[in-house]
Amino acid sequence: MKKSCWFYFSVLVVSVAIGLILYFGYLLLFPFKTTDFPVGGFPTLKKTYAPGEILTYNVIYNKHTDLPATVIRSFENHVVYQLPTTETNNKSGRQDFINTSVIIPDCLPPGEYVMRMTIIYHVNPFRDISHIIETSKFTVIGDCP
Repeated sequence: MKKSCWFYFSVLVVSVAIGLILYFGYLLLFPFKTTDFPVGGFPTLKKTYAPGEILTYNVIYNKHTDLPATVIRSFENHVVYQLPTTETNNKSGRQDFINTSVIIPDCLPPGEYVMRMTIIYHVNPFRDISHIIETSKFTVIGDCP
């Protein structure tokens, strides 16, 4: 019995659909290792900071990809003080340096804080991988100028 063109067309369409489901499943679910961060977070170099002073903390991590990252930083105690979002593209491999890019805001109220960073890697058009890491606790002293 001769098979019609519709049979071959339907086999092709079903095969392509199954292939696309497997491909998108791979993009969405396959484990993708971006960065290994230390368990304890990033330790600050000092325990006490004043408004306007540079927050210094030791950054140690192992980056497994060359993808850029979006970094959302905030100072947190009982209230969240959001900082502007930044983009970073450090090279892959082990990184160990002192970060000096964050300044304690001038009108940050005195108290005990941690700086929480949400690091987002845009892996593909359908998936973002995010990591949340904190500095050790530090105290902000002094009032607004």
